[in-house]
Amino acid sequence: MEIAPVFRSLLHVLDTLKARDSFDDWRLKESLDLSDLVQRRLEYLQNPPDCRTARKLVCELNKGCGYGCQLHHVVYCFIVAYATRRTLILDSKEWSYSRGGWEEVFQPVSKTCTSPEGVSNSGWPGKGMWLLLK
Repeated sequence: MEIAPVFRSLLHVLDTLKARDSFDDWRLKESLDLSDLVQRRLEYLQNPPDCRTARKLVCELNKGCGYGCQLHHVVYCFIVAYATRRTLILDSKEWSYSRGGWEEVFQPVSKTCTSPEGVSNSGWPGKGMWLLLK
């Protein structure tokens, strides 16, 4: 059996239900509220008032893979930092796409905290001052 027609039919049924349930305004509001929540939390986590005492996750951007793969790695690091309530420190000194590192091409991931140094109390055993994801 061909799956594409079944999939299209299912999408049509879902669109029909969506049009009839009159929750479009609610869905839009929830979507905007969730977006605002995520953006505010990310701003808070990435720009701690005291970088020295912030809990950090250091992500090395020196993968031996393509550009898309490396951007995927950065997104993965952001997800882990966000989920563990840590400030992401992006170590891009060895980045093959720019000798000047990430900040030469993109905005820095933090306005206030760019160093892994400081007092970090990672809850993950066996890791010293900061957690290093490779």
